[in-house]
Amino acid sequence: MSTLICTIELNKQENQGITIKVDGKGNNVVKHAIQLTKDSITMTSNKGENATVITQKADSINLDVLDVDKKASVIHMNKDEITIGCKEFSLKASGTITIKGKMVYLG
Repeated sequence: MSTLICTIELNKQENQGITIKVDGKGNNVVKHAIQLTKDSITMTSNKGENATVITQKADSINLDVLDVDKKASVIHMNKDEITIGCKEFSLKASGTITIKGKMVYLG
C-alpha cells in the first residue's frame, strides 16, 4: 500500500492561483493535480510516462493524452471549431450518425 501525499497550494502570483495535488511515491502510482487560475482550470493525471491534461478556459476546452514518446491524442474545442487528432479514430452509435456541412478530404 502506498502513502498518499495531498497538498493544497495558494499563490497570489500571476497564473498561479490554487493548486491541489494528490501524489504517491513510485512510478506505478497515479498522480493528480488541479490548478485554478484567473484564466483557466487545468487537471492533470500522470502514471509513469503517461499523462492526461484537460485545460478549460472561458472559450475552449483542450484534452491531451500523452504517451511514453510524448505523442498526443488530442481533442481541442473552441467556440466554432473542434479538432481531433489521434492514431486511430472510430465513431460508434446505436442509432443514427448525421454529418452536415461541407466535406473536405485532405488524405
